Amino acid sequence: MPFSKHPIDLGAPIPELKNSPIFLNIEDERELIETEIPEERICYFNGESYPHGTYIKSSTTVLKCDRGAWIEVELAEKI
Repeated sequence: MPFSKHPIDLGAPIPELKNSPIFLNIEDERELIETEIPEERICYFNGESYPHGTYIKSSTTVLKCDRGAWIEVELAEKI
């Protein structure tokens, strides 16, 4: 799903379902992401798979699938 001004709000992650890791501060966690995330280009949210580059909304946070992890999108990127 390419980014639109209104990405689908999927709500909060349900722990019992498959979810990719969510990183809210990419600056501080980039090294951690690179060592922990497999070479997978698919993200999971509440048991559903999404391709690399997909944007979703979880409550009030917009997330982008980046090589198997959800990354918080800053306001400047959303516009």
